[in-house]
Amino acid sequence: MPLVALVLMARAPRQAMRTTMLLIFTIAFALFAQVFLATQVQRPVDISNYVMAADFSGFFPQDSTFSGTFEQQEAQYRNIPGVLSATIAYVSDKSFQNLDTSSLTVIATDPSSIGASITWPRIDNLTAINTALGHLADQRTSLIADQAKAQRGSVNKALPPIPAIVSTATSNLLHLSVGKLFFMSSFNSKGGLAFIDSAEVPYLPGVSNILTDRGLLVDYASFNAAYNMVIAPDALLTPTMAWFHTRQDTASLTSVQHT
Repeated sequence: MPLVALVLMARAPRQAMRTTMLLIFTIAFALFAQVFLATQVQRPVDISNYVMAADFSGFFPQDSTFSGTFEQQEAQYRNIPGVLSATIAYVSDKSFQNLDTSSLTVIATDPSSIGASITWPRIDNLTAINTALGHLADQRTSLIADQAKAQRGSVNKALPPIPAIVSTATSNLLHLSVGKLFFMSSFNSKGGLAFIDSAEVPYLPGVSNILTDRGLLVDYASFNAAYNMVIAPDALLTPTMAWFHTRQDTASLTSVQHT
């Protein structure tokens, strides 16, 4: 029988070719179907992670009132039953030098907690992200001390730049690279508020326009102190947004939803 099959193939080689091509097309279609189904399932998850960035997130009402320090306010949310990690932030669009019409979203938050509260969308190297966040937190004390020394020494002396994690879109817009300075616009005699690109990430949570994704993430305490010295003295930068990482059981989710 094998000999007969070889004889038939020798007499009609196109039939064998058609059979081979049919097998190739069948395998290719099966692979396409598997990839299509996988991406269809993953796509809603990616969109949800990108927009929400956490199990729960949202902006505070404009008439919200807060008491205590930034750290105390954040601790209150961590004490909600079912919450594993909570982070609050001051999120606002600001004008920057070398930008005529565009603005950047400044996300001033607690870098020591945000890594555990949010879901970074499609970022593979989380170790590098956590290292960059740790860098912001580690420099807080020395940076605030240097800011105070600069203010006491001379009103015209430049403050040390604030380390910032910027999105890729921001880096491209301002032509940044790690270690390069950029400045927030100021309309007074003290000049602009300096930032330094300390790390870059593909996306940032909390930006006002998720399509352009132009923003930077900074330590709240460092930014608040410098903002009051350079941009707007006695400004009250109250939290505007919060992210929560919670347990996934029904009781915990209900507790968070009704708090």
